[in-house]
Amino acid sequence: MSNSSHSPRLLILGGTRFLGPHMVDEAKRRGWRVTLFNRGKSNPDLFDNVEQLRGDRAEGDLAALEGREFDAVIDTSAYYPRAVREVLEVLDGHVDHYAFISTISVYADFSSLGLDEESELATLDDPTTEEVTAETYGGLKVLCEEAAREHFSGRLTIIRPGIVAGPRDHTDRFTYWPVRTARGGKMAVPGSPKDPVQYIDVRDLARWTVDTLAAETTGTFNAVVPDGMVTMDDLIDTCREIVDDPAEPVWVSEDVIAAQDDPASFPMWAPPSGDHRGIFTISSERAIKAGMALRSVEETVEGTLEWFESLPDERRQNLEAGPTPAQEQALLDALS
Repeated sequence: MSNSSHSPRLLILGGTRFLGPHMVDEAKRRGWRVTLFNRGKSNPDLFDNVEQLRGDRAEGDLAALEGREFDAVIDTSAYYPRAVREVLEVLDGHVDHYAFISTISVYADFSSLGLDEESELATLDDPTTEEVTAETYGGLKVLCEEAAREHFSGRLTIIRPGIVAGPRDHTDRFTYWPVRTARGGKMAVPGSPKDPVQYIDVRDLARWTVDTLAAETTGTFNAVVPDGMVTMDDLIDTCREIVDDPAEPVWVSEDVIAAQDDPASFPMWAPPSGDHRGIFTISSERAIKAGMALRSVEETVEGTLEWFESLPDERRQNLEAGPTPAQEQALLDALS
């Protein structure tokens, strides 16, 4: 960083739900002085040894940031471009490096395989909207990236993660598979064993983000495990090796799933003939060459299960992703 006479100062926008706590832990482990800026709504007492600034960027309440100096910023909580512009207008001249956590959802066409950082990006019919929906999410993140480039060109890192897996994941998209495997019985698994799977462990994403700040690495990077590294069979086999008395996988074809009156939705899988067939074939070659390190599937499964098993019973009984028991049973019945 530009000032080596003190521990570098890091501002994290957000920081208390899923990705943010891992960013805090990683940065503190490596000697950064961390400050959080958020509304204080999610887990406000999570950190008792980190400076906390309160404000609401959605309402333009950024007074707590005025006049503050930081070596770097990690932005985990911007979903529309005004939020980026207003923060960077306040911080301009007071920050050396800005890391924006974007998403692979910025890409326009997931029917193509092997998308990389130069692939076509999504657009919005109404670029002024601030309504975040499944349809606008990717296009709004594109506009956030553009706003960041306007203010921090040459001092900017944009990281586009895919599905983020691991401890504290409230979406349960990756978590579904180790948890369902641990519950035993016959388990419906979509598609075929060689269908691709991509994700990034949240701890690897945190480490890579802090790496880019420490090394002053700039540019745009997809952040997922390499295309071809993990298949659905790899994921299921790993889950079965780790848990006691694992479920028995029953492979269910795309056609059987689609034929159900109430079709099940399976996380970590995209129908190979659909408009999203390329969503798990994203290229992360640029990030790998720049030093992004990734842990094994085993470590991600083990870390996810260990965290999940520490949760209250009520939370553990209600997965946020995956088919309902009735949907899964209907698929198994269709094959019997």
